[in-house]
Amino acid sequence: MASNSKRLAGIDIIKILAALFVIGIHSFYNTGYYSYSIPNDPIEIPAITMRWLSYTCVPLFMMCTGYLTKNKTLSKKYYLGLLPVLFVYLIASCICIIFQSVHDHVTYTFPEIVKGMFMFTNAPYAWYVEYYLCIFLLIPFINMAWNGLRSRMHHLAFVLTVLCLTICSQTFYAGDLYEFKVFPGYFLRVYPFAYHLIGCYFREYPPKKKLISKLLAVGMIAGGLLWLSLSSFRDSTQNIANNYIFYSKHFNDYGSFPVCLTATGIFLLLFDIRISNRFVCGMLKTFGSATLGCYLISYVFDQLFYDPYNIKYAFPDRLHYLTPVIFKIFACSMLGGILIQFLYQGLVLGIRSINAISDEPEAAAKTPLPVPTSASAESQTQTAEPEKTSEPSHDG
Repeated sequence: MASNSKRLAGIDIIKILAALFVIGIHSFYNTGYYSYSIPNDPIEIPAITMRWLSYTCVPLFMMCTGYLTKNKTLSKKYYLGLLPVLFVYLIASCICIIFQSVHDHVTYTFPEIVKGMFMFTNAPYAWYVEYYLCIFLLIPFINMAWNGLRSRMHHLAFVLTVLCLTICSQTFYAGDLYEFKVFPGYFLRVYPFAYHLIGCYFREYPPKKKLISKLLAVGMIAGGLLWLSLSSFRDSTQNIANNYIFYSKHFNDYGSFPVCLTATGIFLLLFDIRISNRFVCGMLKTFGSATLGCYLISYVFDQLFYDPYNIKYAFPDRLHYLTPVIFKIFACSMLGGILIQFLYQGLVLGIRSINAISDEPEAAAKTPLPVPTSASAESQTQTAEPEKTSEPSHDG
């Protein structure tokens, strides 16, 4: 079914793609790629390129957060928005604990489970939730600072300043034998702040949807990947001390500049896609809302799929047959994330229903008693203005 109005589905597409990239980047770890001696052969470059393309997953999620929350303000309703994230984290943690108990025969005590919830270790991929909690608490104040700036130049200066102090500081070095930093790097670990502001900037000043803009985005992706792939191939094939395993001197972090360049190009290429088909939009919205759960429980399917896969294949064949495994894990993880999301929505509907039922006695108490049918009373009601009552709110 099609609609005349097109829904902005680009952010959902980016989130789904980022979730797939999460599975992809974890595949390199779970297959033992980082212990593989990379031969000095250009045929190894495509695998390195795919590794770096997958590495944009976290920056893409962070940009989406900035884009979606730019207009959020400090309020009680805003803080209630944390509940779905905490619910998904709690359910995913329980799933991971049960899996490790059954599959790996790990024994947990109740104090260890409680500690793991606060240390974000019960779900092994839950470090992202810890980041999100921090940025969530700061978003209203970041927005106050953002909205206090009066022009596009001021916003651009804000973004570039943070980029220089975080992302550029861990990438740009000068000199060879006596290498030194071009930018001070004291705040380099605050790179999530930079990605958040990039998302805010493109929400405030979206580039015009023209061919030249999309070609520029493709150029950013190609340039970033070429930079990362060739430099990593060179560094790895010169990594004699560590038996030529994968190595990247300055870029092996989500906050490095070539990764930022690539992720920004992907974001600009996709964020403004509009789709009119309601069914497709509904599916994308469902998948997009399930990406956090997909991310967190993908650990379970990583363990289930890669153990037999690694036994069956050795390097370099282990890389050649990897794509189907990635998509199987993605499909299973996304299904699990959707089920968690449906569970949360069912819980919300149940709470609203309970609130609606509990409000009914109160509404009945406010309703006037029926007028007596005696002749005297009936004559009084004919001249009296009936009392106006309003229906109670059941918003829950």
